[in-house]
Amino acid sequence: HLSAAPVGATLPTLPATAEPVSPDTSALHLAPEGTDFSDCAAVPPAAPNLDLAGIELAPPGADVLEARYRARHDQPPPSTGHLALDG
Repeated sequence: HLSAAPVGATLPTLPATAEPVSPDTSALHLAPEGTDFSDCAAVPPAAPNLDLAGIELAPPGADVLEARYRARHDQPPPSTGHLALDG
């Protein structure tokens, strides 16, 4: 069973000896209302100039792996004749 502690409650398993951090935020400024942040986005990189002239695709159904790496189906599938559905 899980429950949530009330707001402001001290959690018994967490150390309460640490001093709360109070960072200096005087140098931070908010942008004016309605500011468009699109100028902050990185410029998308240019597409690479690839020379694909030397690449050929194998015809459909062609063996693209060497024979030693191909899956071998030399074992018969397992027998399922003894299986039945209860109905």
